[in-house]
Amino acid sequence: MLKSTKIRSLLANNVDTMLENVSAIRQRNKIASDDLFGDGLKSDNTINWDISESQRTDLEVLLLEKESLGIYVSGNPLSEYKQIQNWVREFTYEDNVHLVVIDKIKKIFTKTNAMMFALALSTTAEPLEGIIFPKIAPNYSTVLEERQIFWIKGRVSKKKKKKQPEAVAPIENENGTVEDAGTEIKEYDELPKLIVDSLAPFVDGPLGLFDDLSALSINRIDLIERIDWKRLLHSPNDFEQLSNQQQVSSDQAHYQQPAPDTSATSKPKPAVVKLKKELGAETLKKIHKNIHRKPSDNVTEIELWVESGGEMKKVKGPLWIDPELIQNI
Repeated sequence: MLKSTKIRSLLANNVDTMLENVSAIRQRNKIASDDLFGDGLKSDNTINWDISESQRTDLEVLLLEKESLGIYVSGNPLSEYKQIQNWVREFTYEDNVHLVVIDKIKKIFTKTNAMMFALALSTTAEPLEGIIFPKIAPNYSTVLEERQIFWIKGRVSKKKKKKQPEAVAPIENENGTVEDAGTEIKEYDELPKLIVDSLAPFVDGPLGLFDDLSALSINRIDLIERIDWKRLLHSPNDFEQLSNQQQVSSDQAHYQQPAPDTSATSKPKPAVVKLKKELGAETLKKIHKNIHRKPSDNVTEIELWVESGGEMKKVKGPLWIDPELIQNI
């Protein structure tokens, strides 16, 4: 937490109170100046501070700072969220997942009247210019919101040098005449651009960025879904504790051996499927893609075991799959 957060929260919550106090002081001074002896009113400059409102978070204070000053002075608003971004990248095998704050949204229309967006973004590393092209822009027109944290999946283009003509000061000759020096071409660095492929509010979690989750194991998807993203929005420092708790809970659920079924009328036990690394990446990916969490026609219930860290671990069920896919396993 910023050392000044409590003080700045108090000041931010009492802006209206302070303005009213200043206005009242000016009014009293004006009346007093009209008084012949200047003692018609007693001056009371006491401010009735409102301390009932909740304390603002570091993120809220920094966003107000950017809104007021145009820059972040006290720090990066996403510094406390960097470990969350790194964890998601590791769990999704995607380096192109970014946590950003949308500082400004600019709507643009192309020559064909197609809508697109240019976004001023703050990230965990550097400011970027986000570009949402017309093909997907309508999907996010009602989702985008300034001063909010979003997940973005997309590629970052490198900085480019751009040339821009700049006027040069007039030159005075020896004879006293002034000549126009014209213009000079100068280079400047433009902000790197983040080309947006998909976008989701922070509180919704990062899984909404992906159209195809087949590359992720079911237990990883389940663990990401278990994270309380709304809580982390306001308390990012709780992430390590929260993720560890979810990991333990997930492991217990995934790898717990089923209790023996003593019921005489119990349904048939699901088929046991063991996925070993020796099956190959393509086969494993195909099987992962066709595993379902709900029953449907032409599928059979399975008990799934996955090789991880040199041992077989049970995946949380129930799960169903086309029986033809597992005949040769």
